[in-house]
Amino acid sequence: SLYRNFPSKDALVTAWLEDRNAFFWRRWNEAEASRAGDDPRGQLEGILDMIAATASHPKWRGCPFLNTGTEFPEPDHPARAVILAHKRAVRERLRALAATARARDPDLLAEQLQLLIDGAYSIGQSLGPDGPAKTVASAGCALIAKAIAGPSTNGGALMPTIRLADGLSLHCAVDDYLWPWEAPPPVLMMHGFARNANFWNRWVPAIAESRRIYRPDLLGCGKSDVPATGYAYTAEKIGAQILAVLDRHSLSRVHWVGESSGGIIGLLLAAAHPERIASLVLCNTPTRIPDEIRGIYSLGQQSTAAAIRTHGTGEWCRQTLGYRLDLDHASPDLQEWVIAEMDRTRPDVAAALHECFEAIDVRPLLPGIKTPVLLLSGDKSRIASEQQKILADRLPHGRLELFAGYGHGVNLLQPERCARAALEFWRTAEEVRQ
Repeated sequence: SLYRNFPSKDALVTAWLEDRNAFFWRRWNEAEASRAGDDPRGQLEGILDMIAATASHPKWRGCPFLNTGTEFPEPDHPARAVILAHKRAVRERLRALAATARARDPDLLAEQLQLLIDGAYSIGQSLGPDGPAKTVASAGCALIAKAIAGPSTNGGALMPTIRLADGLSLHCAVDDYLWPWEAPPPVLMMHGFARNANFWNRWVPAIAESRRIYRPDLLGCGKSDVPATGYAYTAEKIGAQILAVLDRHSLSRVHWVGESSGGIIGLLLAAAHPERIASLVLCNTPTRIPDEIRGIYSLGQQSTAAAIRTHGTGEWCRQTLGYRLDLDHASPDLQEWVIAEMDRTRPDVAAALHECFEAIDVRPLLPGIKTPVLLLSGDKSRIASEQQKILADRLPHGRLELFAGYGHGVNLLQPERCARAALEFWRTAEEVRQ
């Protein structure tokens, strides 16, 4: 008798899914309305309560859309269109509520909540009312609380730590002086070799007026944990750790600012994860450590790493400082500060980091990096000046701004000018993107 009303089994399945879709949205709207007032955050929480009750019900047999998608995997099956439309509509409704609730990244929060919801549907079908499906509401509320967090209560500078998979913790300073409903694209600032987040201090006032800033310390640097002796740094490990910072702060996409090797890390991430990097501002960034500099940095030892282990980070820095900082423009106080800050990095850590960066050459990656790039460098830097021309020539959207008469270290020597250039670059890039 069913086939008198439906020309085929496929048509019957499609009609049943459309009925389930209508039923789902009635439940959704009731859950939204159950929270008094026009509170989008409360509405999100009400929806999660409804999902928890559904997925942990003793008679729950699984999400009809997920189940049907498994049964009919063919992409041209008519039921697939209903399934895709339903899942996309769920994500869009979540995104709209997240945006109205002033989440910092509504798209990311919507994706996280949808993943959590579908996971609850699946585990509820398997483990029933005594399983973890009932915790979907509390887990989702934790995501919402983090995504809609207000400004910090300690003067704007939060200093959380991010626990990594290997048990070590990465420190990341967060400069947040904005209202909670302000959500401009965030900025991540990555320090250079054996340095730390303090090297960006003079940039922060200008940028933090209109942006949230995230300043991580690499492992072994600044306030991050120091790994055990013998720890081998690799580009892959460093990239994964920075992605953990982005995920910890629910940052789906950032403007990257990198100095020297911090710029190299940004280029590697832009090549491997272009969806996470909105733009790159690179200060004094080489494509590789030149052979001439390797010889100078070794101080007569077999390698730079050997020289650092022999002399210690601070003394090695003092003997080679003129290649990382233009001494004609740097005050004695600034020179001593740089040496003291780098000396905070243990010699074995600095040596291992240098061995890592010596092995990296980003030149083959440059043509494939489509991200807008602003290059800032002194025109007399022995490490970076000539390589800036390579970067500007090979990057499809690279633009070079040279500081006439300056050597290495314009990020420290001209911080306010660099910050203004970055702000204007982001403004232009965002206008083009819109």
